Amino acid sequence: MGELLALLLPEMIGLVVTPAAIAGCVLLLQSRRPIANALAFGGAFLLVYTQVGAAALLIAATVDFVVPIAIYLVLGERAEAGLGGAKQWMLRNNRAMSIGVLFAFGALFTIRGIANLT
Repeated sequence: MGELLALLLPEMIGLVVTPAAIAGCVLLLQSRRPIANALAFGGAFLLVYTQVGAAALLIAATVDFVVPIAIYLVLGERAEAGLGGAKQWMLRNNRAMSIGVLFAFGALFTIRGIANLT
């Protein structure tokens, strides 16, 4: 039992963010089928964190559309000048914005790749 606790200690520290994870680790350490329970426990966490990530991505993508619509609904006709100006600016600077986004993602993936090498 002590060896298993020593092996699972880094994972338990990483899962401290939720009380349910702590309860799951305690139940896992006291079971008679630790490998089967560990697989079920890991699969459940993978499923939950995948759903949380998908929801965050969906919310972030929705904000792009909701903010201009909310501005127009709140300000009405007064918002047309500001939104039209923003649209014209984005059309004029389309290339620069695309290059900036590509460089940002390139830097992000490069840094993550270098971090995973170590």
